[in-house]
Amino acid sequence: MQIKEIFILNNHPLISIGIPTYNRPIGLEKTINCFIKQTYFNLEIIISDNNSEDLKVQQLCKKYSNQDSRIRYFRQKENIGMYENFKFVLQKAKGKYFMWASDDDVFYNNFIEETLKPFFYVKDLVLCSPICKVMLEKIEVNKYNADFQTLGLKKLDRIKKILLYIKKSHTALYGLYETSILKKINIYTFIDCDGLILLELSQYGFFFQLNKELMNANFIHNENNTQSLTMQKEKLIDTYNMKPKFFLMNFEKITLFFFLLIKSFKWKRVNLLQKLTLVPSFYNLYFSDVYFLPFSVINNFLFFLQSKKMIGHFSLNNKSVNHFKKVLENQAYFDKILITYEEKFNHPILNEIISLIKVNPSKFSTYSRSWENKHTELQYSLGHIKIKYKRSTHFVLINNIINNSIDFSYLKVPLKSLKFYNKCLKYNNEIISVPIRKYIHFVSDNNLSSTIYDYRYNE
Repeated sequence: MQIKEIFILNNHPLISIGIPTYNRPIGLEKTINCFIKQTYFNLEIIISDNNSEDLKVQQLCKKYSNQDSRIRYFRQKENIGMYENFKFVLQKAKGKYFMWASDDDVFYNNFIEETLKPFFYVKDLVLCSPICKVMLEKIEVNKYNADFQTLGLKKLDRIKKILLYIKKSHTALYGLYETSILKKINIYTFIDCDGLILLELSQYGFFFQLNKELMNANFIHNENNTQSLTMQKEKLIDTYNMKPKFFLMNFEKITLFFFLLIKSFKWKRVNLLQKLTLVPSFYNLYFSDVYFLPFSVINNFLFFLQSKKMIGHFSLNNKSVNHFKKVLENQAYFDKILITYEEKFNHPILNEIISLIKVNPSKFSTYSRSWENKHTELQYSLGHIKIKYKRSTHFVLINNIINNSIDFSYLKVPLKSLKFYNKCLKYNNEIISVPIRKYIHFVSDNNLSSTIYDYRYNE
C-alpha cells in the first residue's frame, strides 16, 4: 500500500451530506441508501424535510434515522422554500467537508472516498466534483463533463473559466466542498443561483474535476407531481416571488447580467479594478451572440491588426499515428502545435512526443482528457488554448487538413485576407481553421456557434 493511501486511511475527517427534500419519498430513499452504503464511513447525513405533505417522507426519515446514528433528521414547521432549505442543511453541517445531495440523483458508493482524496494532495482546494451522467428513464442521454478544473490558475482566470461553463454547473454544484469556505458564500433566491455560488467560491481557491463518473442526474424526476422547478421558469419565479418578474420572463439575459454585475461588486476577495476587468466576461456570458455594429467593426479591425499566431491542433489516436511524421515536416507553418489524446491512449509514440517537448517546449505541448466524442475534444482543446495561449489568433485542425490531402501552404492564402481572417475556414465542409475569439465554441464536429458565419473556401 502506498504512503499516500495509508495517510488517507489514518485521517478520516467528518463529511457532512445535506439532503434538502420535499414530497419525494421514492427518490429520497434511493439517495439515503446511496450514502448509507458509501465506502467512506465517517459521515453525518443531514435531511431537511421542507414540510412535505406526503407523510411517507416523515415516516421514511424517522425509520432511517432510528436505524443509522449518522442520520440527523429535521422537519420544517412550514415550507421555507428550496433555497432556504439548501442553506439550512449547510448551516447544520459539522464536518470539515460538505456536499449537497439532491433527492432525485444517484451517487455511486465510492463518491465520498474519491472526491475526498484530492483534498489531501492539493493546497487551497475548495471543491472537488466528478463527471455526472444525465439519465432519462434509465437511458443515458448526456454527460455533465464541463471542464471545471482550475488548478494553477490565478483568481481572475479561475472566475473567467467558470463563466465559460456556468450553464453546465449541475455536476460541480453536487461535488465535495471545504465547509468553512462554502459557509462564506451567499446563496441567493434567484435564477442561476448555482452558477453564482460557483463564481463566488472560485475566488477562494481551486476546483478539481475528477475524470470519473460518480453520479447520475435525472433529466426529469416527477414524483407526487413534484417536478424540478428549474424546468418550469415561470412557476419558479412565482413560487419565490422573484422580481422583477416581467423582465425575468421577457428579458432574462439582461436582467441576470445586471443582477450578477451588482452581486459581483459585493465580492470581498476581488478588488475594484479586478471587478471592472470582469465586466466584459460577464457580458460575454449573456450576450456573446449580440452585436453592436460599431463595436463589432472596431473589434474585428483590432483583431485583424494582430500578428497571426496559429495554433495547430493534432488529435492523436490509433488512426492518426501514421500522420505524425507529416505534422513534423510541416511544423514551420505553426507557432505552436497542441497534441491531444485520450487519457487511456497508450502507444510508443507518446515517448517520442515527450522527448520532442523536452527539446522544443515552445513549439509542442500536449493535453489529454477523457473525450466523449470528437466534438467534445475540439471544444475542450479550444477552451484550453483560450486560457493557456492568450495571444494565439487561429486554431487550425491539422487532422482535417491531412484527411482532405491539403497542402499546408494553403492556409496562408485565405488567412491573409480580411474576408477570412475573422471567419471560420472550411474545405469540403470540414473546418480547417477557426479564429480564436471569446464567443466562439463548437456545437458539433464541423459547426461553430451561430455567432460566426461559416465560410467554405475551395480552390
